[in-house]
Amino acid sequence: MSGQTLLTVILVLAVLAWLAQLVWLFRYAEQQHADPFRVVSGAAIFFIAAAPVAMRSPGLVERLADFWDRLFGGRPQAVAVPRVPARLLING
Repeated sequence: MSGQTLLTVILVLAVLAWLAQLVWLFRYAEQQHADPFRVVSGAAIFFIAAAPVAMRSPGLVERLADFWDRLFGGRPQAVAVPRVPARLLING
């Protein structure tokens, strides 16, 4: 096996491990009633160490999530908008 092939295999395995960690963090945040998108966006930058950093240093992950929210505007929060009830315009 050549060096380039070995490096490719290692990189693919690392990316798969990273994605598995992000899915796990998303589900874990849902179980903890936290915003899973904030947890994942804050932890994703740590690549292979995403889950360990999120578990050991949640404040750092939260600060990174705040940074991404400021940079990209964040997700709109669920705001209750008062709506006018629908009315029947045609008799029937």
